[in-house]
Amino acid sequence: MPNYFIFFAHYIIKTIMGTITNAIMAVPIGVMYNMIIHEFSKIVNHKASYDNKIQKNLLIIFGGGLFGFIAATFLLADSDNKALKFGLYIGSVLLMLHSIVYNWKVMQNDTRIIIMVLTLGTLIWYSYSKEYKKPKGKKIAKMVNGVYKNTKNQITESELDEFYPN
Repeated sequence: MPNYFIFFAHYIIKTIMGTITNAIMAVPIGVMYNMIIHEFSKIVNHKASYDNKIQKNLLIIFGGGLFGFIAATFLLADSDNKALKFGLYIGSVLLMLHSIVYNWKVMQNDTRIIIMVLTLGTLIWYSYSKEYKKPKGKKIAKMVNGVYKNTKNQITESELDEFYPN
C-alpha cells in the first residue's frame, strides 16, 4: 500500500511543478511577444503623420494579436510545449485588449470597421474549420451489409455522410 501512495504523491508533485513551470515561462513569452509587436509597429510607421501613425499602429497591433491567437490555436495545437502556446495566448489577448478596449475612442471609423471585419472573418473561419472535421484516430476496417464494423458504435454509411459531408 505505501508504494502506491508514494507513486501517487510523486505524480501529483510532478504535475503541479510542471504547471507552475509552464505558467512561469508563459508570462514572459506573452509579454515579449506583446513588446515585439509594439516595436514592430513603431518601426514600420516611423515616417507616417501622427494621426495616421496611431491608426496604423492599432491595426498592426490588432493584427499581431490575431496572428498570435491563430498560431497558438492551429499551429501549436498538437505541440507539447504548453508554455509557448499559453504565452502566445497571453500576448495575443493583451494585444487585442490594448488595441480595442483602451483605444476604441481614438480609432477612426474605418479602422473600427477593419477590426470588426477581421474579427468576424476569423470567428467564421474558426467555427467552420472546427465544425466539419472528421474525428481523428478512428479507423473503420470495412463495411458489411451497409454497416461499418470494428467501431464501438456501428454507424451506417448514410448516417456518416449526414454528419460529415464531403
